[in-house]
Amino acid sequence: MTELARAIPECPVAATVERPAVPFHRFLGLREEVVEGETRYLMDFCENHVGNPLIRTFHGGVLASFGEVVAATHLARSLGVAELPACSTLTFDYLRPAFAGTICAVPHI
Repeated sequence: MTELARAIPECPVAATVERPAVPFHRFLGLREEVVEGETRYLMDFCENHVGNPLIRTFHGGVLASFGEVVAATHLARSLGVAELPACSTLTFDYLRPAFAGTICAVPHI
């Protein structure tokens, strides 16, 4: 099971940062950091991600996309394959709004 799209106030300074090659990943603003040997995936809020402009929250579809991309990327890297796996079903339960800021995912298999 993975722990994805968990909002945290700050992620520590990165040891390594990579830019994604996939255009959609760039649209999301996905970036990776390696901190103490652990890969973290981050996404900063931008105007393309607005769900509710009055309270400046992430759109639910952007959060779900971030979760799916992180899960696929982490799984592919863990298996040592170049092609990202396809997702057939994904369910998110939104318990509270994700306000503008940085979303950090630390997946575990």
